[in-house]
Amino acid sequence: MEDSNMELVRRRAIPWMLWTIWKNRNSLLYAEVQESTLLLAHIALEESTLWNELNKVEQGGNQYLHDLGAPYLTGGAWITRDHRGEVGMHARVALLPSPDRLSAEMNCLLWVLRSLRDLRLEEVSVGIDSQRLVEAIQNPIRWPRYRCLLR
Repeated sequence: MEDSNMELVRRRAIPWMLWTIWKNRNSLLYAEVQESTLLLAHIALEESTLWNELNKVEQGGNQYLHDLGAPYLTGGAWITRDHRGEVGMHARVALLPSPDRLSAEMNCLLWVLRSLRDLRLEEVSVGIDSQRLVEAIQNPIRWPRYRCLLR
């Protein structure tokens, strides 16, 4: 990973290469399917590049990657009000840790929507203060890392 003789894009792709090898091994063992090694290497390199680009943050002209080390401990709450503003129902929950803030916000929103659906509420307004979450919902193809949550 620190070999400066190899270009940065390829060094960053090493974890994806290892993961691709593991997935291909499982496909071969359990489904008797094997893809071309050239195709697998290309896919791993592409996924690595995409992930690294999407996880850059600019600060003072410099770019750095998000620190995904510490999990986000999150919780959520919702409240319903009628047309007069009177409180109807409410709930709160502590959610499982998330790897980053955006996935924590997505999990919270999904919990709210599932709760309201389970109560058979057909018309709701949801307030969200996260611009990144709104962007991810409006344009999910630009957020492949969160594909399973946005689906």
